[in-house]
Amino acid sequence: MHRVLAEADPEFLRAYDAFVSRAYLGTETLDRRTKELVYVAVLVALAAPREHIIAHMKAGLNAGLAPSDLLELLELILPPAGVPRFIEGIAAWRECCGDH
Repeated sequence: MHRVLAEADPEFLRAYDAFVSRAYLGTETLDRRTKELVYVAVLVALAAPREHIIAHMKAGLNAGLAPSDLLELLELILPPAGVPRFIEGIAAWRECCGDH
């Protein structure tokens, strides 16, 4: 997406990046680990592309989450998100975290 927008509409990309940076990286009360948990949960629940989910799982691991934290999160969202979303989340977790 970023490459396409950089070429096709760089002004929109700058505005988008500023918006996302403020929401995602702004220093408020939530730390990066917590923000990544929220992002992973929402992305799984919304059926985001697997590579997007994995990118945020990796960001969470880089921020100090353990693979078990991500697995617990997926188990937590099973009741409200449903089995199909859980299965997709587990597939992303396995691809990201291996067989932990």
